[in-house]
Amino acid sequence: MKFRFAIAFVVAGFSILTLACPSTTPILATERHEGFVYSELDRDSSPDASASEIAELVAGNTAFALDLYQWLIQDNDNLVFSPYSISMALTMAYAGACDFTASEMEGVLHYTLDEDTLHEAFNSLDLSLMSLGHDIGESDGRFELNIANAMWVNEKVTTKQDFLDILMTNYGLGVGTMDVSNPQECADKVNGWIMEMTEDLIEDVVDPGDIDGYTLAFLVNAIYFFSNWDVKFDEADTQDEPFQLLDGTSVTVPLMHKTDDLYYSQGDGWQACGIPYIVDSVKMIILLPDTENFEEFEESLDIAKLTEIIDSMHQIELNLALPRFELRTNVQLGRTLSEMGMPSAFSVGFDAFPDIFEPFEIGMGNTRIKKVIHDAFISVDESGTEAAAATVIQFTTDSAPMMVYFRADHPFIYLIHDESTNTILFMGRVLDPES
Repeated sequence: MKFRFAIAFVVAGFSILTLACPSTTPILATERHEGFVYSELDRDSSPDASASEIAELVAGNTAFALDLYQWLIQDNDNLVFSPYSISMALTMAYAGACDFTASEMEGVLHYTLDEDTLHEAFNSLDLSLMSLGHDIGESDGRFELNIANAMWVNEKVTTKQDFLDILMTNYGLGVGTMDVSNPQECADKVNGWIMEMTEDLIEDVVDPGDIDGYTLAFLVNAIYFFSNWDVKFDEADTQDEPFQLLDGTSVTVPLMHKTDDLYYSQGDGWQACGIPYIVDSVKMIILLPDTENFEEFEESLDIAKLTEIIDSMHQIELNLALPRFELRTNVQLGRTLSEMGMPSAFSVGFDAFPDIFEPFEIGMGNTRIKKVIHDAFISVDESGTEAAAATVIQFTTDSAPMMVYFRADHPFIYLIHDESTNTILFMGRVLDPES
C-alpha cells in the first residue's frame, strides 16, 4: 500500500502516528532517525543517473558556488559557507516550484538537467559523497562526512505526496510536524536536530520570533565534515609569525609548518596548493594570489579558471606554512538569491511553490520562501579540519494564516446578536472577570 502522508496524524511530543502508515522510523542520511515519518518508498540506493549527468550537475553546483562567493564577499571579510548544503536545500524546494519560479531557480543554480534526472543525479552524488571514508580504519585516523535532510510542517497543513516522494526517495528526507502556536518548541525541534547532525557546532539557526501562524514549514539540510590530514602538522613547528593584510599592515598569527609531498600549481600572480586528508580524493585547496593581485584574481575566478588550476596540480615536495584558523559565518540569503535572479521565490502575493502543500485548511494561501538562513563553521589546526553547516528554508503564506489566535485575556466588549433580525440582544464589556 502506498504511504499517504496526507491522511492523518496525531502528534505526541515529537512522534507521529499515522492512520495509513505502518509503524516506521525515517532514514536521514544513511540511518533512520527517531521522530519522523518516512515513506514506504525508501531512499533509492541505486539512482539511474549516468556519470555524464552527475558531472553536469557538479559543474552547475560549482558555477553556483563561485557566483555565490562573489556575492557573499561583498558583506563578509572572513567567510565560510557550504555551497553544497545551499544547493541541496534549494533543489529540494525546487521540486515544489511553479514553472516560472523553477525557471528562475534553474538560472541561478545553473541546472541544465531535466527535473527527474536532476534529483536522481543529486541522489547519486550524495550517496557517493557519504560513502567516502568507509574503508578507513581506526588506525588511519578519523574521517566523517554526514549529510542529512529534514522537514518540519505546520500540523494544520497537508503536504503533497508527489513532493514528499521526490524528497524521500532522492534526499532521504525525514518529515516531522510542529505546532506553530508554540514558536519556542518549534525552534527547539529544528535547532536541536541541526545541533545533533552537526556535532553541536551549528546552533540557534531558527529564531522563535520568526515563527507565526503563517509559517508553513522548515526545510533543512545539515552537513558535518571532519578529517585528519594525511600527514599531520607537528605542533612543535607552529610559530607565531606575521600575516600580511591587504592594506599592507600585518598581524601576528600561529603559522603551522610541514614539508611533505603535496599538490601544487602556479600561474601569473598566483600559487595553489592541495593538502590531502586521509581519504585520498579529499583535499583542502589553498588558492594564494600575490597580495597586490588578490582582488583581480578573486574577481576573475570562474569555473574555467578553477578547473584549470586544479587540473594543473602535480605532486612535489613542498615546504608549507598555513595559519591555524577558526571561522563562523551566518548569512540570510533571501536578498542575495533574489538579486542573483530568483526573486519570485520570495515575492509576496505570488504562489511560487504550489506543488508542496495541499490547499490550506483556512482558505487557499500562496506559498513562498520567507527566509533562507545559512550558518557555517570551520576549524583548521595541526591535526586536520572540522566543518559544519546548515541551510534552513522557511516557507510561509501571505494570503491566509493557518490559524488565528484569539486570546481574550484582557478587557473586551461582547454582544449577543440575532443574525436573522440583525438584533443585538445583549451587549456589554468585561474589564475584570473576577469582580
